[in-house]
Amino acid sequence: MAISGNQLKAARALAGFDQKVLAEHAEVGINTIRNLEAAGAANVRGRTETVDAIVAALKSAGVIFVDENGEGPGVRLRKRLPDPPYTLENFFAEVDGFERSRLAEVQRSLPPPKLATGLQIKRRGNGIDLFVGINGPIGQVTLSDNGLTFDPDLSEGRDRTPSQWLTGNELARWARQACERAVKSGRGNIVEEADEGPGVWLNAEPAISDEAAVPEMPEGVAKDYDGSAM
Repeated sequence: MAISGNQLKAARALAGFDQKVLAEHAEVGINTIRNLEAAGAANVRGRTETVDAIVAALKSAGVIFVDENGEGPGVRLRKRLPDPPYTLENFFAEVDGFERSRLAEVQRSLPPPKLATGLQIKRRGNGIDLFVGINGPIGQVTLSDNGLTFDPDLSEGRDRTPSQWLTGNELARWARQACERAVKSGRGNIVEEADEGPGVWLNAEPAISDEAAVPEMPEGVAKDYDGSAM
């Protein structure tokens, strides 16, 4: 849809997002938001899929974009209806979908140094734990009567309502932040070079393959054909 930079800026204000939060919800760079809003009264110019992702993020926050109707384009906020009860079943359904479709992508998108072992999400009574290899949990999400709480914390000073539903984008931000914290604290198995090639790592040490060089034996020790001492 055609929207102006001013319209985008006003929509963001109505949603209560700063530029960083909108960029995270739309999964675009913060400079993209700045550049589009800088268009002012002119229509924004950018990749269609990028603009669509930003508009979708704002619409999901309740923003309605009003087309030109003789008085100029604008935005307004949809009248909020009471949220339906948010159950543990709803929570785990969103988590399962995220784990199937996006968890591996989150790990691939991390900047070097990389985590060597795959991420796993494990359920517990009223929440989930994020593990990397045998180390963990490196992050947690818990559902209580007061709503969802994240470790690492995603609130950034913004309170969630107890009935506010979990989103895949929130889970992606939570998993990335948990991985980055694990790397900084040394709790993850790390591959220092992203282009080392395939392999298996235990405690950040490469496993020895069948083709690995046989270690040299001291002089005078006879060796069998496979390199072992006789």
